[in-house]
Amino acid sequence: MSVLNEVLLTETSHIQKYEENQERQSKIEDETKDHFTIENVEGIFIIRLEAGFDSKDMDNLNTAMQGIMFVRPLKIKFDFGGLNEFDDGYLNRIMVYAKKAMDSGGNYESLVQGESLKAIVEHKEETYLQ
Repeated sequence: MSVLNEVLLTETSHIQKYEENQERQSKIEDETKDHFTIENVEGIFIIRLEAGFDSKDMDNLNTAMQGIMFVRPLKIKFDFGGLNEFDDGYLNRIMVYAKKAMDSGGNYESLVQGESLKAIVEHKEETYLQ
């Protein structure tokens, strides 16, 4: 009986270690994943922003936008999905891109489903894009 208990304890220990490794791997993947996507749909660059968007993502988005900004006419849509909050500094940077697109004869649009964020984005648009 003690041998059986020892085997079961060892097996349980292996399962726990496997589950812990899976959890660690998931966290690593989430930390290295970009929290935005860019898709070109019929000439409109749709930038979908996701929860977890951070400074690394903003740096990567800045790099991507530097290349996109040469497209004429530039049409961009920032899709905030159902996010209810978004860093104000990042939002200001997005408004700079929107202004540049519009100043170059292009188009900018935002899609915001979260009511509290929608009010903030609309206020930024009124402020930056006039």
